[in-house]
Amino acid sequence: MVKLYLCSRRKSLYYCSRECQKKDWRYHNSMERSNQHLEDLSLTDARAAQRVRCWDAWSLQVANIAPYVSALRLHEDAGRSQKHFITEQSIYTPDAGPLAKDKFKIVKCSVFRISDARTKIPRLNGMNACNGVGILDRAMQDMPYTGSNPAIGILIMRFGEGVGMSLSHSMCQLPGFFEQGFAERDWCSHDHAGRPQTDYVQPELA
Repeated sequence: MVKLYLCSRRKSLYYCSRECQKKDWRYHNSMERSNQHLEDLSLTDARAAQRVRCWDAWSLQVANIAPYVSALRLHEDAGRSQKHFITEQSIYTPDAGPLAKDKFKIVKCSVFRISDARTKIPRLNGMNACNGVGILDRAMQDMPYTGSNPAIGILIMRFGEGVGMSLSHSMCQLPGFFEQGFAERDWCSHDHAGRPQTDYVQPELA
């Protein structure tokens, strides 16, 4: 059993070693700020705090990334996952069902080039350009890419109504997707687990 050590500055975080602490400091620091924000919000606006809790739980659900594999045309060039990112915009649906997956509904999906992020991100959600691009750049640096390895990472930037933004790294095994028939070029003509197609933005090949 590995012994965990309490962080002296962030009292809710534990580390297995100093090397782990240094490596994951940026992520844990961000998580601690989010926890503190939720704690403060709970004292002033219980409904808003509950929405944030639902968002956190919903964001942790395993996404169906089959349509994104096709939208990015990864069957043509797996490296496109390093040049593009997906955006999802959602609305809060607290009464849709009891499970975490019921609490938000995706209403818009788009594909953007990383090189266009500086102009696209602020327009999406009124976000500060420098902050948005900085978050995206750091996420891309942290996302593993192993060249010919069939496990490919897809970066998904999620915007939720009243909850801001979150980032997700979803990994997929490309051969498995292709064997199941998800390599269709015109994925918009098919229904992929409720992902909206009307707002899909076709990315240019880069």
